[in-house]
Amino acid sequence: MGAPPGGGNGGGAVGGGGSNFNPRLPSAPLDMDQGGLGTNGGPGGGGLPAVQAPHEPDLIVVVFRAGTPDSTSNGFAQGLHLTIVQNFDLAGLHLRVFLMRLPKGGDLDATLRTASANRQALWVQPDFNFRSLDGATAQGGSVAAGQYALQKIHADGLPHALRGQGITVAMIDSGVEKDHESLHADNVTLVDLIDSGKTAPPEVHGTAMASIIAGSGRVAGVAPGVSLLAIRAFAEVDPGSGASTSDSFHLGEGISLALDRKARVINLSIGGPNDPLVRMAVEQAVLTGVTVVAAAGNSGPDSPPVYPGAQAGVLAVTATDDKDRIYSGANRGDYIAVAAPGVNVLAARPGHGAGASAYDYFTGTSMATGYVSGLAAVLLSADPNLTSADIRRILEASATDLGAPKKDPEFGYGRIDAAAAYSATPTVGSAN
Repeated sequence: MGAPPGGGNGGGAVGGGGSNFNPRLPSAPLDMDQGGLGTNGGPGGGGLPAVQAPHEPDLIVVVFRAGTPDSTSNGFAQGLHLTIVQNFDLAGLHLRVFLMRLPKGGDLDATLRTASANRQALWVQPDFNFRSLDGATAQGGSVAAGQYALQKIHADGLPHALRGQGITVAMIDSGVEKDHESLHADNVTLVDLIDSGKTAPPEVHGTAMASIIAGSGRVAGVAPGVSLLAIRAFAEVDPGSGASTSDSFHLGEGISLALDRKARVINLSIGGPNDPLVRMAVEQAVLTGVTVVAAAGNSGPDSPPVYPGAQAGVLAVTATDDKDRIYSGANRGDYIAVAAPGVNVLAARPGHGAGASAYDYFTGTSMATGYVSGLAAVLLSADPNLTSADIRRILEASATDLGAPKKDPEFGYGRIDAAAAYSATPTVGSAN
C-alpha cells in the first residue's frame, strides 16, 4: 500500500502549527514481525493471522492531516462508496482520523488498495482487532484470602498520603462498575467511546483492573488516591472471563482522550498487532512524557511480540505468581521491562451487592500491568517532577531480580518492589 505524502519510513512533518514533533508516518498499514499486512494476495500472503484480523471486515481507518476540509474527507468517502461512521482529532500529531464503512458486499482488500492510491489521505489501514489479556480462573472464595500481591511487592508499607493523590491514571479498557464497594466512586471518571452519550456498562475486565490500580475497599489497589480516568474503548464479549475487544479507531481515540485529559500514566492491559494508528498515538504519549504501561502478552513463550507492549518507550509487564514464578502463558522477549503479580490475583468484578460474585481470581499479564501503573502513580505523587524515563529507571533498578542475572527475556529486570522504588525517588532519597 502506498506511502503517505512525505514518503517512505521517514515520513515528513505532519500538519503545521509550529509543532516541533516530526513523527515517522507509516509507509504501509502494518510493519509487523509476523510478516507484513498479509491480506489475500498482498505482502505476507495467506490472509491475516487471528491477532491481525480486522475488528469488523467492513470498516477501514483513514487518516488525514488536521485541517483537511470536510469536503475532502467527504469526497474521499463518496468516491469509494464509503460511509463516515466517526472521526476524532489526534491533536498532538495534527492528524484527523476517520472510521469509514464499506457498502454492503464491499471487498475489503480491493477497497484498501484503491483507497491507498488516493493521495488525499496520509494513510489507510484495516480497523484491526485488539483484545484484553486475561481470564478469570475461579469465582468465589474468601476476599481476605488470596490478596498476596500487595504484600509480594511490598506496597503495604507505602505512606497513605502518597498513594497516587493528585495523579490521573488513564485506564483504556472495558466498562467499570464505579459504585463497586471496592472503588471510591468519586475518584473514578467514566468515558464511554463505544456507546457515546450513554452510561458505560459494568464489565468484568475493566472493573477488575480498576480495583487493582485504585481499589480502596475490601480489595485494595496500589494507588487508591489516584484520579482514575476509565475510558471504555473495549466491549465485553464474554461476561464469564471478561474477555473484551476493541479496534484501531477506538483504541487510538482512547489514547488521544487520555492525553487531552492530562493523564500522567496510561494503562493498556491489552494486546494486538503493531498497528500504525495505535503506534503513533502511543509514540505521541511517550514523547510528551506520559508513562505508558502495557501487558507483555498471554500467547506463550514461543509467540511473537504483542503490541503496544513491544513498542519502544512502553513499559511492558509480565506476570508472576505468589512464589515469583513466571506465568506459564506469558510471552517472552527482550521487550519485557519488569514483572508483577498476575497469577490468581483477587480483584473486583461487577455485582457488588451479590456477595461472593463481586470478586474473582484473575490470571494474566493484564493484572500485572495494573500493579505497575499503580506504582508509577505512587512515585509521581511522591515526586510530581519525575519524568517517564525516571519512572522506568526507578522501577527497573529497584526490581527484585528473578531468573537469569540482570535483565532476561522472561522477567525483564525482575518483579517490582514498591517500597524500594519509593525509597529511590529523588525527593524521598534526599530526605533520608
